[in-house]
Amino acid sequence: MNVIYEGIFCENGHCINTPSSYRYVDECQNATLCQGGRCINSVGSFTCFFCQPGYDLTSDGTKCTDQDECSITGMCANGVCVNGAGSFTCRCNPGFTLSSTRQSCIDIDECSENARICLKGRCQNTPGSYKCECQEGFVTSPGGDYCLEMNVKKKGMCRHGTCVNGDGSFKCLCDPGYKLSPDGHFCIDINECSETTDACVNGRCENSDGSFRCSCNDGLTMSPNGRICQGINGECSNPSSMAVTRSACCCANRGSTTPAWGIQCVPCPTLGSKEFLDLCPKGPGLGSLVDDINECIVFPNICPNGACENLKGSYRCVCNQGYQVDAGGKVCSETHQAVFQCTCPIGYRHNVLTNTCDDIDECQEKISDICIGGTCINSLGSYRCECETGSALDASRNICIDNRRGSCWMTINSNGRCENDIKTPMLKSECCGSIGKAWGSPCQRCTDLERRCPKRICYVRWFYMYRYYVYN
Repeated sequence: MNVIYEGIFCENGHCINTPSSYRYVDECQNATLCQGGRCINSVGSFTCFFCQPGYDLTSDGTKCTDQDECSITGMCANGVCVNGAGSFTCRCNPGFTLSSTRQSCIDIDECSENARICLKGRCQNTPGSYKCECQEGFVTSPGGDYCLEMNVKKKGMCRHGTCVNGDGSFKCLCDPGYKLSPDGHFCIDINECSETTDACVNGRCENSDGSFRCSCNDGLTMSPNGRICQGINGECSNPSSMAVTRSACCCANRGSTTPAWGIQCVPCPTLGSKEFLDLCPKGPGLGSLVDDINECIVFPNICPNGACENLKGSYRCVCNQGYQVDAGGKVCSETHQAVFQCTCPIGYRHNVLTNTCDDIDECQEKISDICIGGTCINSLGSYRCECETGSALDASRNICIDNRRGSCWMTINSNGRCENDIKTPMLKSECCGSIGKAWGSPCQRCTDLERRCPKRICYVRWFYMYRYYVYN
């Protein structure tokens, strides 16, 4: 608020002479302030309160800024996370579609959705795509998505490959380890050692005609697939596509796998052992420096035949069509019965024993952020909060706040008397959480705790249990 008083206009510490008058400027009349929240005017300034879900209040209290969920959730497996105003969306990679939770992308079974795919052959679904297994006399196209009639190979034509008929011409389909020459008439060797970065993991690559071989350094031995050099004392497979710390690898919720770390393939300590507790003091799925380890990033292939969704301290697999998840939510197994997958609406949970959707009792499960300061009452697929007399639910419908408004006093004199009240009635939380020293009539001095809790909620640990105190 800017003030003109007794002929002097003052703004930001600069004063000029004006005609003898005074006026008040209400910054909250500016529609661009506190977007996504509520503006509270005060003498010489303003404060933003009550940011909407998906927004955070800035440290100076002047703006409600959008939360970037994409940077903290690790959502949108098999797709790209796109942040939006107060929310986010998943854009799926080609060959994938949104899951029922809309937080990850699952494979599209092209073979079952289009019966005309792979004519003259058999369609086989693959993650994000499909491939054709052609009948005798036909070969797959270069992209593997349809079948071409074979042609008799002419002398010298399509060397190291197969010649197939085209529209008035021919095409060469190269054998594994070869690629098409610039003129398209024959196939030349692929130098895997120079053209790929992962031909020999932890080893030396030696190219050969149509193939290559790996040799390992001392202390390492070759894996069965001939592509990975691993520790002699263990057999490692499926290396992560990114470098991670030992704690991120070994403390992650591993499911049924047995992870190992480093070039030497050193097995991680056994769950519950002293070495594991020393390395992972917070337990499985929780790191020493971060609250949660994103298993979907640390182990990209942790959910074969499905998509990985990260959870706090764990993960779960959302299975592709034709597969069903086990009771632990970690393994997708092929089903030989009628293909179906139960997707429960919000507020219900799938019962794997009965294949039904059971109501979630949010009140019994004591979810930490519902019905703060009120009473939780469960209902089918949802719940509601009931507040005591004198309080009402806020915009989130999860917090009971005092809805009584009273005088907000900005000073308390040496005799303990409240002075300089703001003319607009305010909630106690609005008053004590901003510029007020006392509230109400008769006035009640604002406590230090109320000043430290401008968002109205404080968490107090008391005899190993959390209680919620709402100050308004």
